[in-house]
Amino acid sequence: MERNMSLNVNDHNTAVPAGYNSETARNIAEQIGFMFANESVIRTAVKEAAKRLKAEEGFDTTKHVIINPDGTEKDSINDIVPAAFDYIMNLVNMNEPVYMYGPTGSGKSETAKMIANALGLDFYMMNSVTDEYKLTGFMDANGVYHSSSFRDAFENGGLFLLDELDASSPDVLIALNMAIANGWFMFPDGRRTAHEKFRVIATGNTSGSGADESYTGRNRLDAATLNRFAMVPVGYDDRIDRSCAGGDTELVDFIHAYRKAADKAEVNSPASYRDIRRIRAAMRITDDKDYILNTCLIRGLDPDELHQIIRAIKRSDDNIWIHALIDIDGKNGFKPERNQNKKLIAFNQGQYNGYVQVDDYDYPR
Repeated sequence: MERNMSLNVNDHNTAVPAGYNSETARNIAEQIGFMFANESVIRTAVKEAAKRLKAEEGFDTTKHVIINPDGTEKDSINDIVPAAFDYIMNLVNMNEPVYMYGPTGSGKSETAKMIANALGLDFYMMNSVTDEYKLTGFMDANGVYHSSSFRDAFENGGLFLLDELDASSPDVLIALNMAIANGWFMFPDGRRTAHEKFRVIATGNTSGSGADESYTGRNRLDAATLNRFAMVPVGYDDRIDRSCAGGDTELVDFIHAYRKAADKAEVNSPASYRDIRRIRAAMRITDDKDYILNTCLIRGLDPDELHQIIRAIKRSDDNIWIHALIDIDGKNGFKPERNQNKKLIAFNQGQYNGYVQVDDYDYPR
């Protein structure tokens, strides 16, 4: 309900604040009156502004639509998801197996769980299956059959996730291919037909081409396996980075710079969503940035690998995380030579004091 809340600086002996003339005061009064008289308009504007702010900070949620095989649609979950989420979800809904591949910690398994939830399916998961019996179940010495997650999903319906498909044994993949292709499978206790709501997603770090420098324990996938799946790349998403970082733009900027530098230096240090969430958790415990990075991000790197990343990282004169990384490198004994042709930028960030060179790899300490 609109209310008449117009104000007049000439009424009721209204005082004009010091420093304002009567015309300015009258304009302010009219604006305040407009705001009170149009509460619904203001509330709507505030809500829209909040939405924009959430989107900018990475907390935006988007409504996702499920497309059924008959072409009908229904609303699904509202959440922050990878860019390919709707595509993957709807392929799965249409009973098309999907292989998601991408770097460590890019949310592939979590995406599969969210898809199961969105489609109303029970979720089953197995990781890097190296023995066929772990997939199919087995009969023990007393003739008792022991089931598996795959069997439960196959027979009762649900989304089955085979995580790290490219690290599973070829025999396992042959069995999985047969089950997908035929719609039935010969388990140790007899033949079973796939439930009408049995669905399959597989994940891996490679596109099926075999081991590389980052993922040395991966197998090359044969043509039959690749032909069974729609292959969808899943990388890191800026919106999810911001969400994991709680909207901390300085941390997000650092993570982006770190990933690019690690890639340029050819060092396997992914800076995953898990790493970001872990850093955020550690920030609630300590302010020691060196200690946080050592325990949550660069653990497992030897000093030479870290040094190569730092040499490749894009400099910033005010990012505290980059300064902390440089500080760690200095403690490891690396002190690059001063480049006299570049201007040094002074910084003072608490315990990190010194100089940083923004546009060059050198960073005198």
